[in-house]
Amino acid sequence: PVTIQTMWKESIIDVKNNNEKLHQILIKINELKMLGCDIIRFAVPDMESAESFIEICKLSNIPLVADIHFDYRLALKCLEGPVSAIRINPGNIGARDRVEAVVNGCRDKGVAIRIGVNSGSLPHDLADLVGKKELSRAVALSMTAAREAEIFDELKFDQFVVSMKASSVLETIEANEDFASKYDIPLHVGVTEAGPLITGVVKSTLAFSHLLKEGIGSTIRVSLSSSPENEVITG
Repeated sequence: PVTIQTMWKESIIDVKNNNEKLHQILIKINELKMLGCDIIRFAVPDMESAESFIEICKLSNIPLVADIHFDYRLALKCLEGPVSAIRINPGNIGARDRVEAVVNGCRDKGVAIRIGVNSGSLPHDLADLVGKKELSRAVALSMTAAREAEIFDELKFDQFVVSMKASSVLETIEANEDFASKYDIPLHVGVTEAGPLITGVVKSTLAFSHLLKEGIGSTIRVSLSSSPENEVITG
């Protein structure tokens, strides 16, 4: 089965001190589950959000993912609660020792990791080749993901999924096809910022139907500038 994922789009700050807000979030999480949602990703941009996220995780009836950018300490903080997975882009987390700290923390807690790479965070050498038109952006995305997965392999950590996000339908398809042809690693598939409801449905359908027909994709998220409910229903 392909799991359906969405992204929480409201602030969770101050949930720890606001039982009514926490209650409303849990009601909405349950509504999303009833619509067919399997996983929800929450942005965790600061320590206050991390503390709130932990409280939500304690009471959620579906798996929640912490979306971490730049500060690896936020990931370590989230691991103090019953989080299901951590999403990191190793390219913006920084030095390898920080990535290792997150991996080791997840291993100790039995938490999975999603490696998320996108066209805006390609390594300099691959970005230069793309700029010179010596390498396609799609293949560069696949190569970037492979580099990060190799680090996880070296650390003997295999509880991870990879995502390669592009705003182009064709690049999304080509990147995932290239990676899937070389590695037996689960893939989370999505078209970045697919757009408003109609445009986003069309772009996502084009990409997902093509890849799923080939057996590529373990989880999907329809990224819409619309409600999480519409993302889940579309998925």
